[in-house]
Amino acid sequence: MDLAQAFGTRLVVGLGAYPATVPHTRPVALSVTAATEDLAAASGLLRGTLDVPAGVQAVIERRCDEVGIPALGLWAQIPHYVSGEPSPYHAGSLALLHQLERTAGLSLPTGTLEAEAATTRQRLDEAVAANPEHQAMLTALEERHDEMVQAGGATDGPLPSADELAAEVEQFLRDQGPDA
Repeated sequence: MDLAQAFGTRLVVGLGAYPATVPHTRPVALSVTAATEDLAAASGLLRGTLDVPAGVQAVIERRCDEVGIPALGLWAQIPHYVSGEPSPYHAGSLALLHQLERTAGLSLPTGTLEAEAATTRQRLDEAVAANPEHQAMLTALEERHDEMVQAGGATDGPLPSADELAAEVEQFLRDQGPDA
């Protein structure tokens, strides 16, 4: 914190991602963490409660708040079925960079990220199209996403847990029957 104060830091922004039960066919959802509710609300991003193991970002946000430096974390929700791949999920990186630009008033180069995101999207579309079970899962995720957007998002109250969402997808698949 001494270094941040010595340089007159006015805002600290951390960037991260986590696997979520979201479809790759929709815009990347972002969420925010912050030491204060006012700062989180000012971002205009998804807010709610989510229990996760503590990480260094939470410690940084808290310490910054203690010394009077606004700090927040921007988090991309990455489709759970791509989170374990060795290559990055470029659509998530782009969403984070664009939100960082809005949050901090910056203009950042994105290089080839747009093209790489399109290539990743095409690869995922082809992989899903080749497997009926994956198609059914994606359809369920899309329907869930669209319902949440239509209902105004999940900005108030607790977010469903990954286990709850997974159970819903599993139930959907069971309801399709063995011949689906």
